[in-house]
Amino acid sequence: MSVKIKSIRLSSNPNTEVVDSQDGINGKLNKGTDGDLFCIVELVDISNIMNLVKRTVNYRQNGGVWRGLTPKEMLSAVGSTYPGATTQKFETSEYMIGTNKVHSYTTIVLPHEDGLKVANKALQANRATVVVEEVNTDTGEVSKKLTAPENLVNTPLVPQD
Repeated sequence: MSVKIKSIRLSSNPNTEVVDSQDGINGKLNKGTDGDLFCIVELVDISNIMNLVKRTVNYRQNGGVWRGLTPKEMLSAVGSTYPGATTQKFETSEYMIGTNKVHSYTTIVLPHEDGLKVANKALQANRATVVVEEVNTDTGEVSKKLTAPENLVNTPLVPQD
């Protein structure tokens, strides 16, 4: 598995505020409704170029402070491998991508993240959830369990970047 940093950029959402910043990409960053600045980091798993897995990560300040490098400093990392990042595939409840019914979701998971939480957050917009198998230790019976049933009903759609 080889996860690389494809790009560091501003949000493509036209409603996202853009401000001047010395820490920014060409002197610009996005500004969230909480006042913190952010940018988008695009990751790709290039281990299978015929079935490219990608993910965008919202890299943002926490209370006005960057957790690590500034976006301007991060630009030098574009094209490099992201250590510890993995690609994980999950079985899901049925959802639609275009006209296709799908039952799985594949994503890139960073070393500090819980893959199940990452997948369920991404699946909210599709009103889907990760499904896991549970085995009854007494009977050996296998059943399916929805890990985030709240995703299936009355979930506000998450704006996509």
